[in-house]
Amino acid sequence: MNKTKSQSGSAHLIIIMILSLALMGVLGFVYYQNFMQPKASDTINIPVVEDPAVSLNKSITETVTGGNLTLNYPSDWIVVSQTILNPDQINSNEKIFITSPDTNVKITFWAGVDGLGGYCDPETAGTFTSVKVYGLPNYTGNTLYETTTSERTSGAYVLTNNDAIQVGNSECKTGIGFFKAKNGTGNQLGISFQNVLSERSQTAINSARETDNYKTAVKIVQSLHEQ
Repeated sequence: MNKTKSQSGSAHLIIIMILSLALMGVLGFVYYQNFMQPKASDTINIPVVEDPAVSLNKSITETVTGGNLTLNYPSDWIVVSQTILNPDQINSNEKIFITSPDTNVKITFWAGVDGLGGYCDPETAGTFTSVKVYGLPNYTGNTLYETTTSERTSGAYVLTNNDAIQVGNSECKTGIGFFKAKNGTGNQLGISFQNVLSERSQTAINSARETDNYKTAVKIVQSLHEQ
């Protein structure tokens, strides 16, 4: 009787050991398959979106105001400068146009302007529907704004120092694009899209803002500094 019980216990022990070994083998295989074995899907290619790698290797400086305001630009961009005598003043104004190689993006820098001129009707003026703010690292005290308005969808970056440029505010009397140099002279600086001005749709504006030339134009404006 005792021998039978001993044999039965030994058999149970052997069965338990076999099951334990089998379980350990299964767990080891699962661990290797999920954690040790290399998979082709372990490497995920994530696209990296970067600003265009451009060299702002040329510069132009306005000369009529004494502010010596300078912009840097790539050598393949087209630059035209003209000095005009303001009929209401003794001093002259200077307009500098920096245009992308495809002529779709234009930077207009007007040095020596006294005011914006024109008339703003609050009843017909649009409100700002989107505003994006950029800094000017080399010309502190001013801000670079990208704005879109409800009535006159615009693709322009504007340089100003006006806290009224906020979503929901009227564009009337906000002084879009007007800033004063450190020597006190008035200036205007902005970016426009030549190929979407007639269409004025938000879709066209958004598409234009995604182009490398537009991003390059932003860098050009952000390079504003005193020579």
